[in-house]
Amino acid sequence: MSMTKLLCGLAALPLIAGVAFAETPKQFNDSKIVAKQPMQLNDRQMDKVTAGWDIWHWQVHNTATVVVRAYNGTPREGDPLAALAGPSNSILCDACYLSINNTALSVASAIHGGPIPTPAP
Repeated sequence: MSMTKLLCGLAALPLIAGVAFAETPKQFNDSKIVAKQPMQLNDRQMDKVTAGWDIWHWQVHNTATVVVRAYNGTPREGDPLAALAGPSNSILCDACYLSINNTALSVASAIHGGPIPTPAP
């Protein structure tokens, strides 16, 4: 156990030393560069922040069909499960044994041989 700690410590040493010897940025007396403060977002705007990505993924296994949706991911054109996409990132499925709907991430799964996943009314 102590040999592992020693090797990990030796591997991390160059990284720690690089940070320890880093120089602070130099500022000139005549420079007027001032960093702007970040813009403050309200709660409604923060709810729409997705970091530029979303997902709509469905996969058929031997025993079940699984649908995953994150940040209002939109189904592609011709997607056979596109009707399951509900408002505000929800997945509408009456036959799913697992149905977790959240504003950020939704997951639904239905067992094969049971009812076919169809949109809820």
